[in-house]
Amino acid sequence: MSSSAITHLAIGTLALGLLALVSCIALVIHHAVSEALHRRRARRTDEALVLLVGPIISGDDLCAVTAEAVRRFGRGPVAEVLRRARIDIAGERADGITAALDSMGEIDRLRRRARSRSATRRRTAVRHLGECGGDGARDALAEALGDREWEVRRAARDGLLADRRRESIRAALESYLAEPATNLGWRRSFYARFALVAPDQLCELLRETTLGASEEKLALEALGHARAEAAIPEARARLAAEDSELRASAARFLGKLRDHESAPSLVRLLDDPEWFVRAAAARGLENLPKTADVLDALGRSLNDESWWVRSNAARTLSREAEPGFEILRRAIDGDDAYARDAALAALATVRVTTVHRRAETAERPGEGAATC
Repeated sequence: MSSSAITHLAIGTLALGLLALVSCIALVIHHAVSEALHRRRARRTDEALVLLVGPIISGDDLCAVTAEAVRRFGRGPVAEVLRRARIDIAGERADGITAALDSMGEIDRLRRRARSRSATRRRTAVRHLGECGGDGARDALAEALGDREWEVRRAARDGLLADRRRESIRAALESYLAEPATNLGWRRSFYARFALVAPDQLCELLRETTLGASEEKLALEALGHARAEAAIPEARARLAAEDSELRASAARFLGKLRDHESAPSLVRLLDDPEWFVRAAAARGLENLPKTADVLDALGRSLNDESWWVRSNAARTLSREAEPGFEILRRAIDGDDAYARDAALAALATVRVTTVHRRAETAERPGEGAATC
Protein backbone atom coordinates (compact mmCIF):
# COMPACT_ATOMS: atom_id res chain seq x y z
CA MET A 1 0.00 0.00 0.00
CA SER A 2 1.40 3.39 -1.00
CA SER A 3 2.07 6.18 1.47
CA SER A 4 -0.68 8.35 -0.08
CA ALA A 5 -3.23 5.56 0.37
CA ILE A 6 -2.19 5.15 3.99
CA THR A 7 -2.55 8.90 4.48
CA HIS A 8 -6.01 8.92 2.95
CA LEU A 9 -7.03 5.96 5.11
CA ALA A 10 -5.78 7.69 8.26
CA ILE A 11 -7.60 10.90 7.34
CA GLY A 12 -10.83 8.99 6.62
CA THR A 13 -10.59 7.10 9.92
CA LEU A 14 -9.97 10.34 11.79
CA ALA A 15 -12.91 12.00 10.05
CA LEU A 16 -15.22 9.13 10.93
CA GLY A 17 -14.06 9.26 14.53
CA LEU A 18 -14.64 12.99 14.72
CA LEU A 19 -18.08 12.54 13.14
CA ALA A 20 -18.99 9.88 15.71
CA LEU A 21 -17.74 12.11 18.54
CA VAL A 22 -19.74 15.10 17.28
CA SER A 23 -22.83 12.89 16.92
CA CYS A 24 -22.45 11.65 20.48
CA ILE A 25 -22.02 15.18 21.79
CA ALA A 26 -25.06 16.36 19.81
CA LEU A 27 -27.11 13.46 21.16
CA VAL A 28 -26.14 14.26 24.74
CA ILE A 29 -26.96 17.94 24.24
CA HIS A 30 -30.30 17.08 22.61
CA HIS A 31 -31.21 14.76 25.48
CA ALA A 32 -30.25 17.37 28.09
CA VAL A 33 -32.22 20.12 26.34
CA SER A 34 -35.25 17.87 25.87
CA GLU A 35 -35.17 16.83 29.51
CA ALA A 36 -34.91 20.45 30.62
CA LEU A 37 -37.85 21.46 28.40
CA HIS A 38 -39.88 18.53 29.71
CA ARG A 39 -39.24 19.53 33.33
CA ARG A 40 -40.06 23.15 32.52
CA ARG A 41 -43.35 22.19 30.86
CA ALA A 42 -44.26 19.87 33.76
CA ARG A 43 -43.57 22.66 36.24
CA ARG A 44 -45.69 25.11 34.26
CA THR A 45 -48.48 22.56 33.98
CA ASP A 46 -48.51 22.10 37.76
CA GLU A 47 -48.56 25.87 38.28
CA ALA A 48 -51.40 26.27 35.79
CA LEU A 49 -53.33 23.52 37.58
CA VAL A 50 -53.04 25.40 40.89
CA LEU A 51 -54.50 28.51 39.28
CA LEU A 52 -57.25 26.72 37.34
CA VAL A 53 -58.45 24.05 39.78
CA GLY A 54 -60.79 26.40 41.67
CA PRO A 55 -62.63 27.75 38.60
CA ILE A 56 -62.76 24.24 37.08
CA ILE A 57 -64.51 22.89 40.17
CA SER A 58 -66.81 25.87 40.70
CA GLY A 59 -67.32 26.78 37.05
CA ASP A 60 -67.01 30.50 37.87
CA ASP A 61 -65.00 32.83 35.59
CA LEU A 62 -63.17 29.90 33.99
CA CYS A 63 -62.70 31.64 30.64
CA ALA A 64 -61.23 34.75 32.31
CA VAL A 65 -58.90 32.71 34.52
CA THR A 66 -57.90 30.64 31.47
CA ALA A 67 -56.82 33.79 29.64
CA GLU A 68 -54.71 34.82 32.66
CA ALA A 69 -53.20 31.33 32.88
CA VAL A 70 -52.25 31.38 29.19
CA ARG A 71 -50.54 34.75 29.67
CA ARG A 72 -48.55 33.47 32.64
CA PHE A 73 -47.79 29.84 31.75
CA GLY A 74 -48.30 29.48 28.00
CA ARG A 75 -50.95 27.85 25.85
CA GLY A 76 -49.63 24.26 25.99
CA PRO A 77 -49.66 23.68 29.77
CA VAL A 78 -53.07 25.35 30.17
CA ALA A 79 -54.62 23.32 27.36
CA GLU A 80 -53.22 20.11 28.86
CA VAL A 81 -54.74 20.89 32.28
CA LEU A 82 -58.15 21.67 30.78
CA ARG A 83 -58.21 18.58 28.54
CA ARG A 84 -57.25 16.30 31.43
CA ALA A 85 -59.92 17.84 33.64
CA ARG A 86 -62.61 17.39 31.03
CA ILE A 87 -61.92 13.64 30.77
CA ASP A 88 -63.09 13.18 34.38
CA ILE A 89 -65.83 15.84 34.51
CA ALA A 90 -69.31 15.69 32.98
CA GLY A 91 -72.35 17.95 32.74
CA GLU A 92 -72.30 21.73 32.85
CA ARG A 93 -68.77 21.94 34.20
CA ALA A 94 -67.53 19.89 31.24
CA ASP A 95 -69.29 22.33 28.90
CA GLY A 96 -67.56 25.17 30.74
CA ILE A 97 -64.16 23.56 30.16
CA THR A 98 -64.98 23.15 26.47
CA ALA A 99 -65.92 26.84 26.33
CA ALA A 100 -62.62 27.75 27.98
CA LEU A 101 -60.66 25.67 25.47
CA ASP A 102 -62.57 27.35 22.67
CA SER A 103 -61.96 30.82 24.09
CA MET A 104 -58.20 30.29 24.12
CA GLY A 105 -58.27 29.08 20.50
CA GLU A 106 -57.20 25.52 21.29
CA ILE A 107 -59.96 23.81 19.32
CA ASP A 108 -59.28 25.90 16.20
CA ARG A 109 -55.55 25.22 16.53
CA LEU A 110 -56.15 21.48 16.80
CA ARG A 111 -58.51 21.53 13.82
CA ARG A 112 -55.75 23.09 11.72
CA ARG A 113 -53.21 20.54 12.92
CA ALA A 114 -55.66 17.76 12.09
CA ARG A 115 -55.12 18.73 8.43
CA SER A 116 -51.32 18.60 8.66
CA ARG A 117 -49.25 16.67 6.13
CA SER A 118 -47.71 14.72 9.00
CA ALA A 119 -49.73 11.67 10.03
CA THR A 120 -48.22 11.85 13.52
CA ARG A 121 -49.36 15.44 13.98
CA ARG A 122 -52.81 14.64 12.64
CA ARG A 123 -53.17 11.66 14.98
CA THR A 124 -52.08 13.69 18.02
CA ALA A 125 -54.38 16.57 17.10
CA VAL A 126 -57.36 14.27 16.61
CA ARG A 127 -56.69 12.51 19.90
CA HIS A 128 -56.62 15.87 21.71
CA LEU A 129 -59.78 16.99 19.92
CA GLY A 130 -61.51 13.96 21.38
CA GLU A 131 -60.65 15.33 24.83
CA CYS A 132 -62.04 18.81 24.14
CA GLY A 133 -65.72 18.10 23.50
CA GLY A 134 -68.17 20.44 21.86
CA ASP A 135 -69.61 20.81 18.39
CA GLY A 136 -66.45 22.16 16.82
CA ALA A 137 -64.34 19.24 18.00
CA ARG A 138 -67.05 16.78 16.99
CA ASP A 139 -67.20 18.20 13.45
CA ALA A 140 -63.42 17.93 13.16
CA LEU A 141 -63.51 14.33 14.39
CA ALA A 142 -66.21 13.45 11.86
CA GLU A 143 -64.04 14.95 9.14
CA ALA A 144 -61.04 12.92 10.32
CA LEU A 145 -63.00 9.69 9.77
CA GLY A 146 -62.05 10.08 6.11
CA ASP A 147 -58.32 10.40 6.78
CA ARG A 148 -56.02 8.22 4.69
CA GLU A 149 -54.20 6.87 7.77
CA TRP A 150 -55.99 4.17 9.79
CA GLU A 151 -54.46 5.35 13.08
CA VAL A 152 -55.98 8.81 12.56
CA ARG A 153 -59.36 7.27 11.76
CA ARG A 154 -59.14 5.11 14.86
CA ALA A 155 -58.34 8.16 17.02
CA ALA A 156 -61.32 9.96 15.49
CA ARG A 157 -63.64 7.06 16.31
CA ASP A 158 -62.39 6.96 19.89
CA GLY A 159 -63.01 10.69 20.22
CA LEU A 160 -66.53 10.41 18.85
CA LEU A 161 -67.32 7.60 21.29
CA ALA A 162 -66.01 9.77 24.14
CA ASP A 163 -68.38 12.54 22.97
CA ARG A 164 -71.23 10.21 24.06
CA ARG A 165 -73.90 11.91 21.92
CA ARG A 166 -75.99 9.49 19.89
CA GLU A 167 -75.10 11.01 16.53
CA SER A 168 -71.39 10.92 17.40
CA ILE A 169 -71.55 7.29 18.47
CA ARG A 170 -73.51 6.37 15.35
CA ALA A 171 -70.88 8.05 13.15
CA ALA A 172 -68.09 6.16 14.93
CA LEU A 173 -69.92 2.86 14.55
CA GLU A 174 -70.66 3.36 10.86
CA SER A 175 -67.02 4.19 10.23
CA TYR A 176 -65.87 1.10 12.13
CA LEU A 177 -68.25 -1.23 10.29
CA ALA A 178 -67.29 0.23 6.92
CA GLU A 179 -63.61 -0.49 7.51
CA PRO A 180 -62.46 -4.11 7.42
CA ALA A 181 -60.58 -4.60 10.68
CA THR A 182 -58.47 -7.74 10.99
CA ASN A 183 -56.70 -6.92 14.26
CA LEU A 184 -58.66 -8.68 17.01
CA GLY A 185 -57.18 -6.57 19.79
CA TRP A 186 -58.12 -3.36 17.98
CA ARG A 187 -61.70 -4.61 17.41
CA ARG A 188 -62.04 -5.55 21.07
CA SER A 189 -60.75 -2.12 22.06
CA PHE A 190 -63.46 -0.43 19.97
CA TYR A 191 -66.28 -2.39 21.59
CA ALA A 192 -64.76 -1.99 25.05
CA ARG A 193 -64.90 1.80 24.64
CA PHE A 194 -68.37 1.56 23.13
CA ALA A 195 -69.71 -0.50 26.05
CA LEU A 196 -68.10 1.82 28.58
CA VAL A 197 -69.55 5.10 27.26
CA ALA A 198 -72.86 3.96 25.74
CA PRO A 199 -73.93 0.46 26.86
CA ASP A 200 -77.60 1.16 26.13
CA GLN A 201 -76.85 2.04 22.52
CA LEU A 202 -74.74 -1.08 22.10
CA CYS A 203 -77.64 -3.13 23.49
CA GLU A 204 -79.93 -1.46 20.97
CA LEU A 205 -77.52 -2.45 18.24
CA LEU A 206 -77.69 -6.07 19.37
CA ARG A 207 -81.47 -5.92 19.34
CA GLU A 208 -81.38 -4.68 15.76
CA THR A 209 -79.36 -7.81 14.81
CA THR A 210 -77.44 -5.87 12.16
CA LEU A 211 -74.04 -7.14 13.31
CA GLY A 212 -72.41 -10.36 12.22
CA ALA A 213 -71.85 -13.19 14.67
CA SER A 214 -68.18 -12.33 15.27
CA GLU A 215 -69.06 -8.69 15.98
CA GLU A 216 -71.91 -9.68 18.31
CA LYS A 217 -69.46 -11.90 20.19
CA LEU A 218 -67.09 -8.98 20.75
CA ALA A 219 -69.98 -6.73 21.73
CA LEU A 220 -71.23 -9.23 24.33
CA GLU A 221 -67.74 -9.64 25.77
CA ALA A 222 -67.39 -5.87 26.12
CA LEU A 223 -70.83 -5.53 27.71
CA GLY A 224 -69.94 -8.30 30.14
CA HIS A 225 -66.78 -6.49 31.23
CA ALA A 226 -68.89 -3.33 31.64
CA ARG A 227 -71.46 -5.28 33.72
CA ALA A 228 -74.27 -4.03 31.47
CA GLU A 229 -77.38 -5.73 32.83
CA ALA A 230 -79.47 -4.23 30.02
CA ALA A 231 -77.85 -6.77 27.67
CA ILE A 232 -79.08 -9.82 29.61
CA PRO A 233 -82.11 -10.44 27.33
CA GLU A 234 -79.88 -10.28 24.25
CA ALA A 235 -77.40 -12.71 25.80
CA ARG A 236 -80.20 -15.15 26.69
CA ALA A 237 -81.42 -15.08 23.10
CA ARG A 238 -77.94 -15.93 21.83
CA LEU A 239 -77.59 -19.06 23.94
CA ALA A 240 -79.34 -20.78 21.02
CA ALA A 241 -77.38 -18.96 18.30
CA GLU A 242 -76.18 -20.90 15.28
CA ASP A 243 -72.64 -19.62 15.78
CA SER A 244 -70.90 -21.69 18.46
CA GLU A 245 -68.52 -18.93 19.60
CA LEU A 246 -71.50 -16.64 20.11
CA ARG A 247 -73.20 -19.29 22.26
CA ALA A 248 -70.05 -19.55 24.38
CA SER A 249 -69.79 -15.77 24.77
CA ALA A 250 -73.43 -15.58 25.84
CA ALA A 251 -72.86 -18.31 28.43
CA ARG A 252 -69.85 -16.49 29.88
CA PHE A 253 -71.76 -13.20 29.93
CA LEU A 254 -74.76 -14.63 31.81
CA GLY A 255 -72.55 -16.40 34.32
CA LYS A 256 -70.53 -13.25 34.96
CA LEU A 257 -73.72 -11.22 35.57
CA ARG A 258 -75.26 -14.03 37.68
CA ASP A 259 -78.48 -14.30 35.71
CA HIS A 260 -80.35 -16.93 37.71
CA GLU A 261 -83.02 -17.45 35.06
CA SER A 262 -80.38 -18.69 32.60
CA ALA A 263 -79.38 -21.71 34.67
CA PRO A 264 -81.66 -24.21 32.81
CA SER A 265 -80.37 -22.98 29.45
CA LEU A 266 -76.76 -23.29 30.59
CA VAL A 267 -77.45 -26.86 31.73
CA ARG A 268 -78.67 -27.69 28.23
CA LEU A 269 -75.45 -26.26 26.83
CA LEU A 270 -73.49 -28.83 28.83
CA ASP A 271 -74.45 -31.22 26.01
CA ASP A 272 -73.47 -28.81 23.21
CA PRO A 273 -71.53 -30.35 20.27
CA GLU A 274 -68.65 -27.88 20.76
CA TRP A 275 -66.34 -28.44 23.72
CA PHE A 276 -65.67 -24.73 24.33
CA VAL A 277 -69.42 -24.06 24.59
CA ARG A 278 -69.74 -26.86 27.16
CA ALA A 279 -66.76 -25.45 29.04
CA ALA A 280 -68.25 -21.93 29.05
CA ALA A 281 -71.58 -23.29 30.31
CA ALA A 282 -69.89 -25.24 33.12
CA ARG A 283 -67.98 -22.15 34.21
CA GLY A 284 -71.04 -19.92 33.82
CA LEU A 285 -72.98 -22.05 36.30
CA GLU A 286 -70.41 -21.38 39.02
CA ASN A 287 -72.18 -18.31 40.43
CA LEU A 288 -75.76 -19.47 39.79
CA PRO A 289 -78.10 -21.43 42.10
CA LYS A 290 -77.84 -25.17 41.59
CA THR A 291 -80.70 -27.56 42.02
CA ALA A 292 -80.16 -31.31 42.26
CA ASP A 293 -80.64 -31.59 38.48
CA VAL A 294 -77.96 -28.96 37.88
CA LEU A 295 -75.53 -30.73 40.18
CA ASP A 296 -76.19 -34.06 38.46
CA ALA A 297 -75.57 -32.48 35.04
CA LEU A 298 -72.26 -31.05 36.27
CA GLY A 299 -71.37 -34.47 37.67
CA ARG A 300 -71.91 -36.02 34.24
CA SER A 301 -69.66 -33.34 32.75
CA LEU A 302 -66.79 -34.74 34.83
CA ASN A 303 -66.71 -37.55 32.27
CA ASP A 304 -66.56 -35.18 29.30
CA GLU A 305 -63.92 -35.86 26.65
CA SER A 306 -62.56 -32.31 26.97
CA TRP A 307 -60.18 -31.43 29.79
CA TRP A 308 -61.54 -27.85 29.95
CA VAL A 309 -65.10 -29.07 30.44
CA ARG A 310 -64.06 -31.50 33.18
CA SER A 311 -61.95 -28.86 34.89
CA ASN A 312 -64.67 -26.18 34.81
CA ALA A 313 -67.36 -28.61 35.99
CA ALA A 314 -65.17 -29.74 38.89
CA ARG A 315 -64.36 -26.15 39.82
CA THR A 316 -68.06 -25.24 39.82
CA LEU A 317 -68.92 -28.25 41.96
CA SER A 318 -66.15 -27.44 44.44
CA ARG A 319 -67.79 -24.03 45.04
CA GLU A 320 -71.06 -25.70 46.11
CA ALA A 321 -69.84 -27.01 49.49
CA GLU A 322 -71.02 -30.43 50.65
CA PRO A 323 -73.46 -31.29 47.79
CA GLY A 324 -70.71 -30.57 45.29
CA PHE A 325 -68.05 -32.28 47.41
CA GLU A 326 -70.09 -35.45 47.48
CA ILE A 327 -70.24 -35.60 43.68
CA LEU A 328 -66.50 -34.97 43.46
CA ARG A 329 -65.81 -37.70 46.02
CA ARG A 330 -67.86 -40.16 43.97
CA ALA A 331 -65.77 -39.22 40.93
CA ILE A 332 -62.58 -39.88 42.93
CA ASP A 333 -63.86 -43.32 43.88
CA GLY A 334 -65.04 -44.05 40.33
CA ASP A 335 -63.38 -45.82 37.42
CA ASP A 336 -62.86 -42.78 35.17
CA ALA A 337 -59.26 -41.65 35.68
CA TYR A 338 -59.86 -38.35 33.89
CA ALA A 339 -62.85 -37.51 36.09
CA ARG A 340 -60.78 -38.48 39.13
CA ASP A 341 -57.97 -36.11 38.14
CA ALA A 342 -60.40 -33.22 37.59
CA ALA A 343 -62.06 -33.82 40.97
CA LEU A 344 -58.74 -34.06 42.80
CA ALA A 345 -57.48 -30.85 41.18
CA ALA A 346 -60.63 -28.98 42.20
CA LEU A 347 -60.64 -30.30 45.75
CA ALA A 348 -56.96 -29.46 46.17
CA THR A 349 -57.94 -25.79 46.12
CA VAL A 350 -60.57 -26.21 48.85
CA ARG A 351 -59.30 -26.14 52.43
CA VAL A 352 -61.70 -28.65 53.95
CA THR A 353 -60.03 -31.20 56.22
CA THR A 354 -62.36 -34.11 55.59
CA VAL A 355 -62.27 -33.64 51.82
CA HIS A 356 -58.51 -33.32 51.84
CA ARG A 357 -58.15 -36.56 53.87
CA ARG A 358 -60.45 -38.43 51.48
CA ALA A 359 -58.46 -37.17 48.47
CA GLU A 360 -55.20 -38.39 50.02
CA THR A 361 -56.76 -41.80 50.60
CA ALA A 362 -57.89 -41.97 46.97
CA GLU A 363 -54.37 -41.12 45.77
CA ARG A 364 -52.89 -43.95 47.95
CA PRO A 365 -55.50 -46.74 47.77
CA GLY A 366 -53.10 -49.38 49.12
CA GLU A 367 -52.56 -47.63 52.44
CA GLY A 368 -54.76 -48.06 55.43
CA ALA A 369 -56.26 -45.29 57.49
CA ALA A 370 -53.68 -43.27 59.35
CA THR A 371 -53.77 -43.30 63.13
CA CYS A 372 -52.50 -40.72 65.55
